[in-house]
Amino acid sequence: MPEADGTQMNFAVEGAGTQARGTLQFSTLEAGRWTLSEGQLDLAAWLPAVQKRFPALAGLAAQGTITLTGEGDWTGANPRGRLRLSLSDGRITQAAQDIEAEGVELSVEVNGFSPVTTAEAQVLKVRTVRVAGVVLSDLRAVFSLNAAGEISVSEATVALLDGRVSVAPFVVNLIAPKVATVVRIERLSLQELAPYLPHAVASVQGRVSGSLSLTWAEPAGLTPGRGALKLDLAEPASVRLAPSPGFITSRVPERIEFLPEKLGPLRHWITGNNPALATLRAIELGRTLLLVDSLAVDFDPEAVERTAAVHVTARPPVSDVVKEVKFDINVNGPLTDVIGLGLKKKLSVSAH
Repeated sequence: MPEADGTQMNFAVEGAGTQARGTLQFSTLEAGRWTLSEGQLDLAAWLPAVQKRFPALAGLAAQGTITLTGEGDWTGANPRGRLRLSLSDGRITQAAQDIEAEGVELSVEVNGFSPVTTAEAQVLKVRTVRVAGVVLSDLRAVFSLNAAGEISVSEATVALLDGRVSVAPFVVNLIAPKVATVVRIERLSLQELAPYLPHAVASVQGRVSGSLSLTWAEPAGLTPGRGALKLDLAEPASVRLAPSPGFITSRVPERIEFLPEKLGPLRHWITGNNPALATLRAIELGRTLLLVDSLAVDFDPEAVERTAAVHVTARPPVSDVVKEVKFDINVNGPLTDVIGLGLKKKLSVSAH
């Protein structure tokens, strides 16, 4: 039972996933001040109520305890004041999309209750996020919630593949969620990316940077847009192909004809072995490493013949006959399937 002491009443609430203690100070029968000295909410117990209010969160599962403190006043049925929420080492999963977030830390100051709003620059941190086997770490997002139910994200960064990814500011409505933003990629490690590349690549070194527009909405999900990646020239880059006999040599002649075409069949009489053939065969069999001088990836989902194009210029470390090897890879189909699917390769070789 609550304990009354003049105009002050202490309260304690305990229920399923809920604990709270504080005081109520009455100035009149319908007004006064409130203080929440300590409170705890179990995420698993409260999540269904949150999902009912915001259907976009359906399918999530959560573990952890939110602690609360706060103070303010009220008049009639209208409370005012500030409520501080914090979460440490929480866990959130989405089984349908194979998403798992661990080490979730949240610090929020609620400054409005009907509707719920927050102060500016609230902070969310996540130690590790796994999405379909890809590991992201050290996520940090700065956000606020306004009276229209819109979350404004002013800053979001995460470590990915030994590089850094940041997201341009965006706004999402929790009632009808849709996101449109630009992702900036800084010094992504090609070595870390290698397991997700086509099997024709045995190993790769170097880093890439660039940007890519992204949209997300139900039911389409995540949709990549236009963007580009380029090789970071501050760090040496190289690639070694997986053994693929004929991958390069099938596109170059074994013998070179020296006489002009106007001589007709006579020009076949004088030919010589192609001096570049041995080097090119060593490259396609993975015996020779290629030093990458340039690499560019262009994304364009609206293109008719390709949704992404990869351009690589490389050279063997030592060769008297092969100056450079160029690969042009056109990717057809949805950009979500770019890696490892729909490859159409073009090859050019410059020899001297």
